[in-house]
Amino acid sequence: MPEPVLEVIPTGAALGAEVRRVDLARELPDAVMASIRQAFDRHAVLRFRDQRLTVEQLLAFGRRLGPLDPTEPGAYGGRHDLARYPDLMIVSNVVEDGVAVGALGDGELKWHSDMSNWRVPPWATMLYAVEVPEQGGDTSFASMYAALAELTTAQRARISGRNAWSDGTLDARGKPIPNPVSAEHPLIARHPFSGRDLLYPGRRWNGYVVGMPRAESNVLLDELWALATEPRFVWTQSWRRGDLILWDNLATLHQRSTFDPHARRVLWRLQLTGRPIPEA
Repeated sequence: MPEPVLEVIPTGAALGAEVRRVDLARELPDAVMASIRQAFDRHAVLRFRDQRLTVEQLLAFGRRLGPLDPTEPGAYGGRHDLARYPDLMIVSNVVEDGVAVGALGDGELKWHSDMSNWRVPPWATMLYAVEVPEQGGDTSFASMYAALAELTTAQRARISGRNAWSDGTLDARGKPIPNPVSAEHPLIARHPFSGRDLLYPGRRWNGYVVGMPRAESNVLLDELWALATEPRFVWTQSWRRGDLILWDNLATLHQRSTFDPHARRVLWRLQLTGRPIPEA
């Protein structure tokens, strides 16, 4: 069988591309995986449409990209078969027999970067759509490469060499996290995989600039977050069944819109292990 010839179609926004003519259920040749990785480093968000994957096939593709982080038992709720699939998390609002199938429900998720409150946050996150509502539940992504490039000289000088504290007591819904951990990371960082410089604000809940008076920090972070999530830096994924989205968790922020709580939404989630984030 001939090797697939990838098509990488940029979204036209500051980030994101759709990868076509590839079946992720197959064991892809090394050259194809290298092309996917190159596209990922360039575009930070990749969409693969019309995939039909088993859990095992999704895991196999994820592991070709790098090591996976295990799902922390009990951290997000839901029925997770951690004994069989320790790296799989289910994102869902579905409740069966009084028990949530997955986690994160149906409400809005505010702009954030996954697990920025970890000392070593995950490098990338992957979501595969098993069931999705007809409307709502969209996921928007903002480019932190582009945001850094648009900082004014004065803004860059104010945050150069400074760290931001990512508080882990609340999740992206504003809900308490069991057994929270927090960490600080450079606001201007060098991506440990792509080598590109980026803005890394992490998460806004209870965050602050380390070593800066809190009132001054709040004003500065509000300014940075407003810039980073301007529409010119954003691309939005409207989900279809069979979509797989792979996003760079360090080079982007993301958020989810609300949807009808009576509509079923089930997605399978993996995250790729990161490396310490160096200062640029």
